[in-house]
Amino acid sequence: MTTGFRTLRPYQAIGADFLAARSAAILADDMGLGKTATAATACLGTQALRILWVAPAATLPGLVKELPKWGLPTPIIIKANTIADHATYPVMLLSVDAAKMYRDHLMKGPRFSHLILDEAHTCKNPAAKRTRAVYKLRGHADRFWALTGTPMPSRPIELQTMLFHGLRLPWAERQRYGMRYCWMPNKWVAAGYDFTGCTSNAIKEIPELLAPHMIRRRAEDVPGELPELQRALVPLAAKDAPLPFDKKSLVANFAERGTMPFEEMSGYRAIMGQRKVPGVVAWVKNWLDDAEGKSLVVFGWHRAALTAIAAALGTPYLATGDTSPIARQAMVDKWAEGKGPRVFVASIGACGIGLNGLHRRAGACAFCENPWTPGEVQQAEGRIRRLGGLSGSIMSYFLTADDSLESHILSLILEKLDKQTKILAPYIGDLI
Repeated sequence: MTTGFRTLRPYQAIGADFLAARSAAILADDMGLGKTATAATACLGTQALRILWVAPAATLPGLVKELPKWGLPTPIIIKANTIADHATYPVMLLSVDAAKMYRDHLMKGPRFSHLILDEAHTCKNPAAKRTRAVYKLRGHADRFWALTGTPMPSRPIELQTMLFHGLRLPWAERQRYGMRYCWMPNKWVAAGYDFTGCTSNAIKEIPELLAPHMIRRRAEDVPGELPELQRALVPLAAKDAPLPFDKKSLVANFAERGTMPFEEMSGYRAIMGQRKVPGVVAWVKNWLDDAEGKSLVVFGWHRAALTAIAAALGTPYLATGDTSPIARQAMVDKWAEGKGPRVFVASIGACGIGLNGLHRRAGACAFCENPWTPGEVQQAEGRIRRLGGLSGSIMSYFLTADDSLESHILSLILEKLDKQTKILAPYIGDLI
């Protein structure tokens, strides 16, 4: 399909036709396969008079540059100084977090022809204010398309909000959906319902139910488009010191629940991140010596650990939640041009979703603090495995404290990835 600006790859053209034929749909291609180009092209053939494109704030500067390349008018980012006359703009960008701030005003204006929810998995919690705001705007739009490479970041219940409030599928009503596909009786749930599980019904039925509404192509479905991805576990020694919690108890709780109290989880990650800094720095220096000029992205969670790593490696490329979206993108663009040290240190929370450009230089990524869900793994890896990136294969390293809760959680994440494949992979059919 030719847009008059750029030409889509064949599988992208099929995806654009799939969206254009539906008033509500999910485009769930792997990260890096060009969902933005596919959705933008689909808009061109569907009388897209007023488009509201909702996405994480970090992605908006990139969308301003990217959407016109595929034939759409240059978009405007909805802010306080643009909201008064927003009705004059054909394409508007709105951050997910700003949706609750501007929702009521936007709904007083003309209806949207399209509401596109980019990185739709970030709106999976139906109780969150931003999720409620986004899906209230859904009622003010004729078409709803959700874009995400990780529609189910960890478990089937995370699909429910998108399916029921976005696609408006009756069978996805929360109680009905939860009891059939997610229910897991655990004594620790006071209400008697635990929707964090995955029943055999989910694997048997969800693929068939979703097939008419969702298209998903994995990297292996379109060989040659993305570099091969390989994962490796790197055991690291951490500074030996007592933990302020009982590690055995944490492991047992995680095995039973699949999660743990937020305070304990966050505290454990912060402590282990700090203790691993010397080991991480030593490993990165060795990797750089052996990697024959290749560059590396180091992902982590906590500012203290990331700052210490960047300082020890002598790299000015450090992007965290304190870095504005515009500054992050500018930093990525400069690094991608080959300027400065070969290491980019990035927060998963700030840079793990929707930030593009790292792939133009990175030959590998390393997690100095491991993600805790499969979706976080896939999204972060997707920053370096994209169209237009390096050829050949790329590596994803998990720098994990030896004999720790980290290694236990990583094994569970890999098990969840296998379940995700069984539930989500069948959607490709002949749509390659």
